[in-house]
Amino acid sequence: MVAVPGPHELLLGICHFSGKENEVLRLQELFVPRCGDVFFITNEFYRPILRALTELADETVQQDPHLSLPDKFSFLKAASMMHGAAPFVQKINAWTWRRCFAHGSGLHDFPCHLPFCNTGDGLPPKVLVLIADPRYIVMMLYRWAVNNFRLRVSAADFVNSFVRRELPEVLPPFRFFDDSLVWAEMAQKYPSQVREFRSDLLGSPLPKEVQKEMESIAAFLEVPQSRALETVQQLFAGDFADEKFPKKLRKRPRADEYLEPLDNFNYIGRFEEIMASLGMDAIVAWQDRLACWRDSGFPFLAELGGKASQGAASLPPQHKSVPLKGAYIHAAGECKPCSFFMRGSCHRSEELCIFCHSDGHVRVNRPSRKQRAAKQRGGFACGGGGGSGGSRGLQ
Repeated sequence: MVAVPGPHELLLGICHFSGKENEVLRLQELFVPRCGDVFFITNEFYRPILRALTELADETVQQDPHLSLPDKFSFLKAASMMHGAAPFVQKINAWTWRRCFAHGSGLHDFPCHLPFCNTGDGLPPKVLVLIADPRYIVMMLYRWAVNNFRLRVSAADFVNSFVRRELPEVLPPFRFFDDSLVWAEMAQKYPSQVREFRSDLLGSPLPKEVQKEMESIAAFLEVPQSRALETVQQLFAGDFADEKFPKKLRKRPRADEYLEPLDNFNYIGRFEEIMASLGMDAIVAWQDRLACWRDSGFPFLAELGGKASQGAASLPPQHKSVPLKGAYIHAAGECKPCSFFMRGSCHRSEELCIFCHSDGHVRVNRPSRKQRAAKQRGGFACGGGGGSGGSRGLQ
């Protein structure tokens, strides 16, 4: 889902703190959950999404996100190893707001025992298990491995090694299949405390998909639904992007010179392209890895595993995986204009509409009903004539 100062520590970066693993055990001894705590369980620590979820959980973040957001959530294991478990616990015990923590997918080193005991008046602690399509996770792990370990490896080589369980020993074990099964069992046993959500939907280019998932999270966190809409608008406006924050709070520069270029909105499509080039034995190995989810009996994981098993047949339509707006896309002439906006009738804001609201689009009059009927009969070709509306766009 990279070391930087303060509580924005590492993306799964335990490898950078070798020899300090005892601090994780110490954290398990010292950490005491309290009312309102929120734990994000994720394999891909994508900071804009975590910032958005943190703001959703605690409305006080909205007062000054540049200053308060970095102090509002922390990566548990990395923070305890960087600062020491005791100083870290002392620091977070002084927080007066709703505490938010990010944690790698394992339950074995989670600092709390489930179910949570009654912590007094107020909201009980909540665990959000963020799970994605496994193909999406593999491609995100590829980017993480290259950025953090400087592996000079192509996406195809990484995928091939992953599906065959032959990743280089320098990389930590990626146990998201097994860990997700454990969390699914916890969600089934304690549904009021643990819930699964789709992290890839939170990163969707479709505002409606993001809003639907964010509203489900808001209901689980027991915060107003209006906050979900506000958070989605800010997310699409780029308010949580790294460039919006001081340099010391941004991620370490990426190793993009080693990375194969990837369409940020088409990780799954690229994964399927790679699998098609690897041959049948790789496909069989991948199906074998998916079986633990597909046949698990947990509906959430079974659906994801079954969908991934369908291969390219499960890919979404292009308009759901390729952005239709944005400054660069608009400048290149590849955007899709919102015809409702040009007529002054788009009921969505610029951030939440999937079509382009930028200036420079030419409004095309829609042919009249008579002209359209004549064209269907083959009577004549309709021109740009008599209709009063612009060309329709799917909303």
